[in-house]
This record gives sequence, C-alpha cells and structure tokens, in this order.
Amino acid sequence: MANWAWIVGINQYDNFQNLKYAVADAAAMRDYCQRAGFEKVFYFVDDAPQFTAADDSRREASPTCGKLFSFLNDFFEQPLLGDGDNFWFFFSGHGMHHDGHDYLLPSDGNPRDLPRTGILVSELTAQLKQVGADNIILLLDACRNRGARSRAGGGIGDEVHQGVITVYSCAPHEESWEIDPVQHGSFTQAVLETLDTPNCATVEKFCKQIAYRVLQLNQQYGKPEQHPLASVEPNTKNYLILFPGAATAHDLSRMREAARDAQMDEDWLEAKRLWWRVLSIDPSDSRARERYEEVVVALRTGQRVKSARPKSKKKTAKTARPKSGRTPTAGFSLPKISRRDILYYGGAASLALSIAFARWVDGIRRSSKTSVEPEPETPQPQLSPSPAPEPTPAAPQTSSMDSSQDSQTFDLGNGVTLEMVAIPGGTFMMGAPESEVGSDDERPQHGVNVLAFTMGKYAVTQAQYEAMMGENPANFKGSSRPVEKVSWNKAQEFCQKLSERTGRKFRLPSEAEWEYACRAETTTLFYFGETINTDQVNYDGRYPYGNAPQGEYREQTTDVGSFSPNTFGLYDMHGNVWEWCEDVWHDSYEGAPNDGSAWLEGSENDNHSRVLRGGSWVNSARVCRSASRSYYSPAFIVSDVGFRVCVA
Repeated sequence: MANWAWIVGINQYDNFQNLKYAVADAAAMRDYCQRAGFEKVFYFVDDAPQFTAADDSRREASPTCGKLFSFLNDFFEQPLLGDGDNFWFFFSGHGMHHDGHDYLLPSDGNPRDLPRTGILVSELTAQLKQVGADNIILLLDACRNRGARSRAGGGIGDEVHQGVITVYSCAPHEESWEIDPVQHGSFTQAVLETLDTPNCATVEKFCKQIAYRVLQLNQQYGKPEQHPLASVEPNTKNYLILFPGAATAHDLSRMREAARDAQMDEDWLEAKRLWWRVLSIDPSDSRARERYEEVVVALRTGQRVKSARPKSKKKTAKTARPKSGRTPTAGFSLPKISRRDILYYGGAASLALSIAFARWVDGIRRSSKTSVEPEPETPQPQLSPSPAPEPTPAAPQTSSMDSSQDSQTFDLGNGVTLEMVAIPGGTFMMGAPESEVGSDDERPQHGVNVLAFTMGKYAVTQAQYEAMMGENPANFKGSSRPVEKVSWNKAQEFCQKLSERTGRKFRLPSEAEWEYACRAETTTLFYFGETINTDQVNYDGRYPYGNAPQGEYREQTTDVGSFSPNTFGLYDMHGNVWEWCEDVWHDSYEGAPNDGSAWLEGSENDNHSRVLRGGSWVNSARVCRSASRSYYSPAFIVSDVGFRVCVA
C-alpha cells in the first residue's frame, strides 16, 4: 500500500489578505508524511525549492496559477498508483465559492476571474483520480476570509465529489481560524493531532476526531465555532481503514461488512478496493480472497458471480440503503462529528467533519439527494420557530398531575414550569441492526429491558435553565429555545439544584432510556419512519437521508415543541440539539448493561467522555437517527448541545 501526497500552503497572495500560518501548516503536513514513510511528497509553498518530477525533470514548486495547473495537467496524465494505494491532497490557503462551484486560490488567483485563475475543486478531483490510486483524500483548509486572523471562503464546502474523501475545515457559512499560540490553523492542528491519535484508523473515526478536536481548540483559544465537514462518497468508504497499524479487530470486521455491502450493491470497483484492503491487513482471510476474486471477475465481465456462501434474508434487506453520505464530527459531526458525526462527527464530529467533521461529523456529514413525497400520515408541524405549548399553570404545591395522569408539571418560580411525561416500561432492541447504514459504535444491536420512568417533554429551555442556574449561556437566545453551550458537568449541577428545589430526584437519562424513549415502540430509523424532512425535524436539510428531498437549513435552534412529538409525547428527540446522557462513552455495545441502567464503568477513554444523543440543527439527517450516538468530554460546551431530564 503506497501513500503519495501533494501539499500546498500559501501565505503570500497578490489579490487577497495574506495568511500567517498556511506555510507552517503545509510544512507540518510534509514533515508528518515523511515521518510516516510516504513514498512521494510534492511540496508547493511560497519560495519552495524545485523538485524532481516522475519523468526526472526538475520542476518549479511555487504555488502560482501557472505552476499548479502545469503540475496538475502534466503529472496526472497516466496512472502511477494502483490497488490499495492512497493519494493525499492537502491545501492551506484561500478558497471561494463562485457560480455554484468551489475554487482553491493560487497565490496569484484573482477573485474577478476565478474560472481562469482559480483551481476548480471538481476538476482537481477528476484529475487526481487519473493517478490510479484506490483512494483520494482531500484535506482542505481553504475556508478563510480576508481578515488578518480568520479564514473563510464564501461558502466553500457545498459540493460533493464522487468517489473521493473530502474533509473541509468548516461549514460553508463559517470561518476557519488561525491560532497564534500553536502557529497553525485550528483545522490543520486538529488533523496533525488526529494523525497521531490511537484508534482513529477508519475514515469515519478520523473525520469525527478532527471535528471534535477543532471544536475543542477553538473553544480553548477563544475563537468562534467551526464545524469541519466530511464528504465521503460512497458511504462504504467511511469504514475504510486508512491506517492499518492503528486498526482494531472491530475496525476490520466493519470494513468486511462495508465490502459485502458494496458487492451486494454491485459497486464492483469500491468492493474491489475494500476487499483488497481487507486482504492487505489479513492475508489469511480465505473468504475475503474468494469475494475479491468474484469482484475481479465481475469487473472484467460485467456479470455478478454467485457467491459460494448464500445470502441471508437480513442482507437482502439492504437494497434500500443509500449509496453515499455526508457528515458535519465528532461530526460528526463529521466523525461522530460523527464527531465522533461529528462528532463527528462532533460528535462531532460532526463531527465536524465532526466533524465531524463531524460532522464528519460527516462524519460528521453525509448526503443523498433524491426527491420523494413525505409520508402522508405524518402531521404537519409549525414551520417557524414558535413557543412550546404552555403547560397548565402550577398549583401552590411543587408538582401536579394532569387529568390524564400521563404528565407532571413542576413549578420553577416566576411563572416558569417544567413538564414531564410518564414513559411506560418495556423491552426493545437498542442500537443499529447490520442492515442499517450506521457507525460501528452503534453495534452490536442488543435487547434491553427498561423500567417505567418519567422524562422531560422537551429539552430544557433557556427560561428553565436560567430559573435554576441564574444564567443563560445559550448562543441562540430565546426563552422557549433549548439551552445550549451547557457541559455535562453543568447539566449535573442543574439536576442537583432542581432536586433540592422540588424534593424529587432529577437526573440525566441513561443512554438506553434515551433511545427507548426516542423510538417510542418504533423500529424504523426515525420515529417518523425510514426518513425525515425539515417539516418534521430541525437539521441541516441540505443533507437528507435516503430518498427524502433536500430541505431548509435553519442554521440555529428552534423553539421546543415546534414539530410533532413521538407517540410517547416527547418533542425534538431528533435534531435541534444533542442531549447529554448519564453514561460514559464506549466505542461499541460489547458488554453493555441490558437493564436500562447507565453504563458508568469500563470505558476505553481516559477522559471519561459522556454520551450524546439525537443529533442537532447543524447535522445531516443520518446523524439524527434513533440509533446515532456521539460524545464529548464532560466539561466541553458547544452551541448544538443541550439536555433533558428524568425524575424518580
């Protein structure tokens, strides 16, 4: 498996504000590639020395329009790489969105003549594919504005590039920031740290961790939020192992699943790439070798080869799975951000990328854009942010039951109340089945028995939070909007104060309770059905799930109760804000409790990150699924994370 890289960093611009650390970003990436044993690294920066091209000629490496175009057109005329190889492209500089397309700007790029002086990202990716590598990875820190300290690009990041892994440093409406103390852009710093982070072997984990780390860095150094975006196409590439030395057995198992998915979808080229990567890591896998040979024959003849192993009914059910996706780490996210969504990511990622990030975060963020009518039986919600339904005025006592005995209202003082809903006990399957396009941390699916409990009808609002805590940290102000920018630690403090005021024991839900309450006895991907639209949920409608149409991207929270509830009477369990759970984060459900209790021990994470559920306004629809999950450290705050409470 060969790795080649083309690295571009530009500080000095003729027609744009100069940048401070773009060349330092590129130099650090070059140094990493050399340490990691990359076979070739092409390095274009201000005042760069000449380099030796593939034909042994000496070439200029200055990042001007002419030099970059010359290298792109001459070097990538014929395939030089092959099966299992990776080609990495890193760009640190200015970028712009113009006439529906993304452009990267050479040092002499002219904003008045972008088609001739800018590098069209779609043409760049098409040309890079000619080198013959199985995987093209683009890391674009090009979302920079013309101010002295920030980086934004007028919307770069909207395009999806087929067959390519693309990680953008922020969402199109955001800026990508340089950080003086680290002398790098926050995105590049996050990438460099993630490249040396254990357990980030797959594309999804890589994107999610980037989105998560960018959010941390910007918070640490007082910069505005940015959510890296990961565009991963096709979706099966999320499970590609980029760094075999860091891969776990679970990573390898999930990549096998992705290879089978691609083969069943008759995406022969992607299946061939994934099976080849499986065999490069585990040459003794005879079944993988058999499948690889089947795919090679199918590519050569154009006909499906009958597998020696019969397909199960569960696998046959995968025909409706989308073939592409996108996540905002960690983000996430992307990169749950992912975020790992985000999360990733963002977790994100997502996660950005949570990234991503996400979004990427990813991934967070993922996309597929085919129109279909919304389900007719779904009640139409209010489309504009509006106050939640007012609860019954509080009686003199601390709490009162309504006439249906299904809800309970607590008086928080000054006319502010907290409405709770009784959730019946029951048994459900927690997590994502193998037939669902999800993250490996959503598995294995397992049965859980949940006792009856009482849960907040809405996420905690800003009015409720301020009534108990005496402050309102939210970014998007509004008394009926969910409070955000609240850490897990602060959510615990809220529960403690609420318990003291009411004489009842308030707490965060366990992760099992949260998913059980979200699903409300459904088994579909969302409690609305197999997909959602922006008339039902507040998410980034540019990135729908499955066959849903594209919709509105509100770019902010909405009032709680603006959309229809699930059958348990809970609102906004999908989207709007991520919600903290009691549990410590685990990378899978292996060994998870089956009694609905919080999982508080045995985490792989030294910092005891806590679980987040539900997705948010900044995430793609995929990240808002009932099974989707992410995490942050307990002290972390961000403008798409809130919480809701339970009471004994």
